[in-house]
This record gives sequence, C-alpha cells and structure tokens, in this order.
Amino acid sequence: MTTDNNEGRKALKRAVKELKREEKLIEQATKQRYQEVEEEKKREANLAKAEKKAIARLSSSIKDGKARLLVRAPGGIKQLNDFEKRLIQAEGLRINWTGGSNEEGPVIMLQGSDPVTIARTLKSTPGIGDLKIQNGKILVTLDNVSA
Repeated sequence: MTTDNNEGRKALKRAVKELKREEKLIEQATKQRYQEVEEEKKREANLAKAEKKAIARLSSSIKDGKARLLVRAPGGIKQLNDFEKRLIQAEGLRINWTGGSNEEGPVIMLQGSDPVTIARTLKSTPGIGDLKIQNGKILVTLDNVSA
C-alpha cells in the first residue's frame, strides 16, 4: 500500500511539474505574441506617418489642382500608355494633356479636385516604382518591367 502511495505521489509531482512547465511555455508564447502585435502596430503607425509625409510633400508641388508629371518608363512606350490608361480610370483625376521634350522626357499634366486627392491617387496607383519632387515637378518612375 505504501509503495502505491509513493508511486501515486511521484506521479502527481511529475504531473504538477509538467503543468508548471506548460504554463511557463504558454506564458512565454503569450508574451512573445504580445510583443509581435505591439511591433506590428508600431510598424503600421510608422508607415502611416511616412505616407502622410509623402502625400504632404507631393501635395506641396501641386498648384491649383494641377500636377506636372515627368515620367520615366523603363518598359518603353507600351508601359507609358498602360500608365496613362490607369490614370484615366482613376477617380478624381483628369489628364489635361500629354507630351514631352528631349530634355524632360514624357510629361503628363494632371488635374484633380485638390492636391491631396492627386497625391493619394498617385501613391496608390499600381505600376509606380518611385515618386520624387524635382524642381516643383513630380518625377514618376514606373516599375522596372522584365520583358
């Protein structure tokens, strides 16, 4: 009988140890997940802040609801035409004219209801690899396409 009691106590102690170990693992996993969630929130907040700054910078180069885009299209004329089609379909934007020069390259003059609308639309337009301000004009570099 005493042997059974001793074995029962030992088994109970092992079970308690195992439970404590599992609780510790759960606690560690919970802490780690909480940290991951907090880091993700910080990343999202930083991205939102960076996007706001970028839109403000873009907006500052848009005068009277008009934006002059200097377009760099590594994929050539077809890529430029596809980009123009996306701009035509964009809500709140209108292409006033397209043209260009040897010095500037392809130019698109956009018009929109307000600078923020134009800036947000440009930021969210697919196919744009980079947007920069250059001498009061918006330099748009389209994504590099592989043939």
